[in-house]
This record gives sequence, structure tokens and C-alpha cells, in this order.
Amino acid sequence: MNLTVLLFVPGDRPERFGKAAASGADAAIVDLEDAVAPARKAAAREAAREAFAGGLDACLRINHPTTEFGRADLAAFAGLHPRAILVPKVETAEEVGEIPIGAPLIALIESVRGLRNIDAIAAEPSVIALGFGAFDLCAELGAQPTPEILGPYRSAVVCAARLAKKAALDAPFLGIGDETGLRDDARRAVAYGFDGKLAIHPSHVGPLREAFTPSADEVRHARAILEAVERGGVAVVDGKMVDPPLVASARRTLSRVPSTNGEHR
Repeated sequence: MNLTVLLFVPGDRPERFGKAAASGADAAIVDLEDAVAPARKAAAREAAREAFAGGLDACLRINHPTTEFGRADLAAFAGLHPRAILVPKVETAEEVGEIPIGAPLIALIESVRGLRNIDAIAAEPSVIALGFGAFDLCAELGAQPTPEILGPYRSAVVCAARLAKKAALDAPFLGIGDETGLRDDARRAVAYGFDGKLAIHPSHVGPLREAFTPSADEVRHARAILEAVERGGVAVVDGKMVDPPLVASARRTLSRVPSTNGEHR
């Protein structure tokens, strides 16, 4: 499953589910948590359940599984198979390890306690990716979500994901109509090593896809590195000695190249 661009759609807006799924994102995320007011939770849950039962191919963000809303979400989706389940505000490995629905999980790290337990959370077999919840974390810290403040926490999420050999997804950009800010934020996510980014609006999908797609020069350089290694002996590309970190970086670059069928290679 590609995780480069995942687009949220409110769970109480079923008329938008199909549009989100066809937006060009790798998957839509039907959101039963932050995007739905408490009074609308039951209606959103039922609308989402009917859509998935009818064949909707999308991800699902549930409410925290220890809450009343979260328990109702899990009960409603028993026997259904979302592409992945996003679990918000994960703070312990047990919270994801005990989820009964047989779908891969994306654990959202959105709190200080979640950061403290991040390695154990990432190591859970059902978890395929960590997502960074920048705004909830900053609210808990009393901090501002500026690039400088978020830097260490972004690195912590990427490092834990790499250690567990899982994917890392950056927090969404909240501005609508600010394409310059969106592109800067996306490039920053790429630079930190994230595999993809969450999105809150269909207009974000194209710029995010573009940011995570390596340039022709980056692809050429990565392929030259791998070809040089395959020839054996001491490998030099563009005047630089090729070492294992360069090889790993080259492989990651090529993994972000879209193929003709929409999957990365």
C-alpha cells in the first residue's frame, strides 16, 4: 500500500467519500475523529459503515479505542476491511496491540507520552506506519507548530519508524489556498525523511505528490549509484566514493518514483 499522500474526508459527509477516493491521493481517510462533532459521531459512524460495507476502498480514522466513541467505532466495523485504520493519540503499544479489526494500523503520535513510548508502538506487528500529530502535540506542550519547534519531534518519528522498518507520515498542512506554504512544508517533510504526508484538502494532493516525486536528476544520480555498485570494485559516481549510506539513499529515492500503474517502485 502506497502511503505518499493520504487525504482526510469528514465521516459525516458521505457524498464526499467517492470524490476523495478519486482525488489522486493514494487513499482517502474517512475521519470519524477530529472532523466530526460529538453530536454527529453516531451518524458519521453509520454513514461510514454503510459505505465500507458497500465496497468503499479507503482508510478509516477511528476515535481513540479506549473512549466510548472509539469502542463503538470498533464494534461497527467488525467484519469490514478498511485499507488501513488510523488510530489517534496512541500512547502505548497495548492500545494498538489490542485492536481486534484485522486491518493494518497507522499509529498517530500526538502526545508527549506517545513520544516516550514510540519505539514500542512502532514495533507492534499490526502497525505499518507512524503518523506525526504535530498540532495536538504542540497544544499539550504549549508550543507553537513552527518548523523550528517541530524539527526534533519530526526527527523522533522518522527515527522510530526507520528502527522498526515502518513508514513515517508527516502532519498535514492546515493552510487552504497557501500553495507556497504547502510546497515548503512538503519539501521539509521530504528532507526529514518522511515517506508521505497526510492531507486535509483535495487541492493539496497534487503539490504533495510532486514534492515527494524525485526529480529527473535525482533519479539519474540514484540509478548511477546502484549501477556502479553492481559493477563491483570501488565505485565512484560524480566524483564521490559510493558507500553504504549512499546506496541506501539511492534505493529510497528510487522507491519514490511513480510507475505507470500508480504504484511506487
